[in-house]
Amino acid sequence: MPMLRFKESKLRQKVGSAVEAVSIACAHVLAIAALVIIGGLVIYVR
Repeated sequence: MPMLRFKESKLRQKVGSAVEAVSIACAHVLAIAALVIIGGLVIYVR
């Protein structure tokens, strides 16, 4: 039984780190998209 619990906690750790990585990637994508949109607006206005 303890082994199963240990595996579960390991799996949870992996899932948590994966979710963290995905959320960080999404934040980067959103930041880049915002920069591109702002740059495009600046060029468009000029």
